[in-house]
Amino acid sequence: MLATALNVYATAASLGGTQGAAAGFQASAAVLGARSYNVRGCGAAVGVANGSTRNVYQLILAVNNLARRGLLYNGNGSLLDAAKELFRGLNSI
Repeated sequence: MLATALNVYATAASLGGTQGAAAGFQASAAVLGARSYNVRGCGAAVGVANGSTRNVYQLILAVNNLARRGLLYNGNGSLLDAAKELFRGLNSI
């Protein structure tokens, strides 16, 4: 998840600005965060129905909002596994 979040930040001119470019990322308006992604069978990991489509930024925000006191999904193993699968897919686009 952190790799995906860093990619979104560093490539979004509106977020990372010149910092992403200084680190070797190509910043633009058409960044990973704006790309659509179908969650397939991992909807519970982001609080949506399986098969829903959201943009990458919305998915990262949803995962962040499901953390409590620094613990993602309150330690629920099946949700953690779903999130791992979801972010493996996101990292491949």
